[in-house]
Amino acid sequence: MHPLLSHRLEIDPADPNALRSIPAAGGVYLLASETDQPILLAFAENIRRAITHRLTTPEEGTRTKRADLSAISQRVYWAETFSPFETQWIHWRVARELYPKSYREMIAFPPAWFLRVDPAAAHPRFTAAAELRDDGARYFGPFAAQRDVGAWIEMLEDAFDLCRYHHVLELAPRGDRCAYYDMGKCPAPCDGTISMDAYRKMIANAAEFTVGRCDSRLAELRDAMQDASAALEFEKAAGIRRTLDRAESLQHGMEYEFVADVSACRWLVVQRAGKPRRDPAKTLIRPYYVGGEDVVSGEAASLSAIDSTLPAWFAAAPRILDRPAATRPASETISLVARFLFQREKAPGIFIRLDRGHDPAEWVDRIRAAFAKDTKTTQPNLFESDPD
Repeated sequence: MHPLLSHRLEIDPADPNALRSIPAAGGVYLLASETDQPILLAFAENIRRAITHRLTTPEEGTRTKRADLSAISQRVYWAETFSPFETQWIHWRVARELYPKSYREMIAFPPAWFLRVDPAAAHPRFTAAAELRDDGARYFGPFAAQRDVGAWIEMLEDAFDLCRYHHVLELAPRGDRCAYYDMGKCPAPCDGTISMDAYRKMIANAAEFTVGRCDSRLAELRDAMQDASAALEFEKAAGIRRTLDRAESLQHGMEYEFVADVSACRWLVVQRAGKPRRDPAKTLIRPYYVGGEDVVSGEAASLSAIDSTLPAWFAAAPRILDRPAATRPASETISLVARFLFQREKAPGIFIRLDRGHDPAEWVDRIRAAFAKDTKTTQPNLFESDPD
């Protein structure tokens, strides 16, 4: 049915022990008909219990919203999973292939948000986007919510004196300048006071600010604040101070700590790959390479071998992530990772941004500590996707 659902079982209603071979563990499962038509795709912390529940006919007179699938389900496919990340990844991949028109409504991680701008556009501006498109624009993210993108756009407009009224900008150079020009907060590209080429450079500088190249603009604002104070223009100086404070506050805010040009959004994700062990050194862990349109899983290794394994995983990343499909950033892969990034210290496993030039040695102790702690308790697979 699907290579990621590697186990299959024919359902025998006459055998009460037919489902005993299914593990009482977290995983993803698919109920299918005799002709392999998919009936139900779901995940659960205990897939044997969930499947048994789904294949049990409700007692007569019992009020329930649960559909009786026992009469039409002839086989079950499943994959045991060992981390919430693996569960979400497999469920998403299978859903995308089996239900191409409706899978977005089925997956359990919300879409991330992005900041979009095309500096070369006739009338460029920053906007919020829920999807990445191959349209020549630059995208930045991930953001957890649309309001976070909106707050960043407002900060850029203030810090770079950008146009607030795009419908007026579209009339350039025959538009009418607004009150922001009189306040010294817009150079009025709408009426040709500055050229659109000059305005595009302002937009491009604001985009560079978004990816961390902000020292130059912050220094310009500080100089402007000092000049205003020296000229006894204290109200103007106070306004620039507020702009600086807001820019620096958002720049260091938790909502924006993962924002980057999406072309740089590549991760090495390390997750548990087997059942918890009493001896932490025997814990199995697995690498996942995230970039572009898919996630690629690597071979599992024991935690005891992390000193030699991790450098090999880093070395393999360029080969895996430089494939054509991996060079096209995709909304859903970034959203999958963001689902866990925004959990921060509560996120299971380790998430390493590969564009930041990490030395594998600096991650060895962090990985060892993360999974040694993880062996003490069973990591839940988030929740059941098909509650009764």
